[in-house]
Amino acid sequence: MENKNTKMVQFHCMNLGISLCSWFCVMNNFYIIVCSNIVGVVCFIHLFFVKKNDMLIHHLSVLGMLHYMNNHNDIENIIEIISTILSVKISTIFLALNYLLENTSAVNLKKINNVAFVSTFLYYRIYNYSYYLIFNKNIHNTILIYSRNNFEYFEIYFGLFGLFFLNLYWFCIIIKKILY
Repeated sequence: MENKNTKMVQFHCMNLGISLCSWFCVMNNFYIIVCSNIVGVVCFIHLFFVKKNDMLIHHLSVLGMLHYMNNHNDIENIIEIISTILSVKISTIFLALNYLLENTSAVNLKKINNVAFVSTFLYYRIYNYSYYLIFNKNIHNTILIYSRNNFEYFEIYFGLFGLFFLNLYWFCIIIKKILY
């Protein structure tokens, strides 16, 4: 059991580091492409260890979007698109901290962290993501212009909508945990 806990702590520490890096890059408009590729490498490696279908969909969605973005890095608003995608990692900071605080007696810190997690999840993963990517006609026009074939349409739209619906699903789980 100790070995499993150690691996989970290591995983959440790594996730925390990547999320902090993503947050820094997005907030400072700094090495956005490099940071997105690091997230892609981690998703690819983690793909072989996932046990839940939702995480499999998550990783495939991220990889599909990043593959599309790397093939179309000449898109005029590529930084805006990738920044919006990376900004969802901000809520992951609080998710990782939640796990790391699990066995501590810092009750108030846990409550503050949970509020921060739910707030950032709702803002970045639902509102911001849907506003800038799902319901943004300019993004869809850009995809229409730059996509060369049906596979590219599938790749980017599976990624965009796969992550969006997955975040809605996860938000329902979060609300259920809060209410019950």
